Amino acid sequence: MSYDTEHVRNAGNGPAMITGLPTFTDLLTNTNLADLYTTIRRSPGVTAPELIDQVAVSKKTVYEYLHRLERAGLISETENSGGTSAYDAEEFELTLTIWDRDHNHSQARCSHRTV
Repeated sequence: MSYDTEHVRNAGNGPAMITGLPTFTDLLTNTNLADLYTTIRRSPGVTAPELIDQVAVSKKTVYEYLHRLERAGLISETENSGGTSAYDAEEFELTLTIWDRDHNHSQARCSHRTV
């Protein structure tokens, strides 16, 4: 399977090649991953220990998801004080073209949580 990465980009940036397309698409189907991303988006500067207390996955899974999201460019480490990293979510747009029809997705559509 090949991916056309021209239509996946961080909001505000031009289209660029990406390596984390499976993570982008997993946000649409994996509610736990989307919940973690949404929690980071709603709480800029949140740390992994804080996330562990807020989401419904194990500590190991939180760190695995953080690594996946960071590699895909969906989150970034904002500070590292005392060995604890803080994270911010990056905005993104994803356009899927299926049978000549564009389907647009953004971080707002990944929110599976209600506040």
